[in-house]
Amino acid sequence: MYLCSDEYVGIIFVIAMAICNWKASLLAVWGSIVGTLFAVLIGVDLDRIYLGLHSYNSTLTMVGVGCIFATLNKNNFIMAIFHSIICVLIEVSLITMMAPSGIPYLTLPFCLSTMFFAVFAYRKKQEAAIVNYIGYVCYVVHHVSFQIYTERQRQDYHYETSTKYKRSSNKIGCCIESCQHR
Repeated sequence: MYLCSDEYVGIIFVIAMAICNWKASLLAVWGSIVGTLFAVLIGVDLDRIYLGLHSYNSTLTMVGVGCIFATLNKNNFIMAIFHSIICVLIEVSLITMMAPSGIPYLTLPFCLSTMFFAVFAYRKKQEAAIVNYIGYVCYVVHHVSFQIYTERQRQDYHYETSTKYKRSSNKIGCCIESCQHR
């Protein structure tokens, strides 16, 4: 855990989270593992890893993306792992950028990574809404055009049948008139 000198404090934090939300507690442990392992893989200083500097923001990101800002399912869990890894990369880049000025990055990697998730999730939701809207509009246009088509067919049929009988009655009438003139 973040700046905990004792493992028991971290265990108490996980138990406290489990009392409130067991999914968030499990995701916190996963986030800590993912952040720590990825920091080791990319070669971050072990003292920084031991202090938990790279697992804290990953933990927050995993919990936020996994079950706080979205429902927990397989796709969001994979997305949470991805954003936790991105969070470690953002941390490493912020260490490099902010080291000369001495400004701490604190939870900025968590904020940026979660903001990226929110933008993509909102965009995906908007695209799904647009697709649903387009599908609905296509359905309505198809339904209305089918109604217009069937109405025209019905009108054409009535027109043809009415003019056909009128024409035939006119022909019969003409024949009768012509017969009478003879």
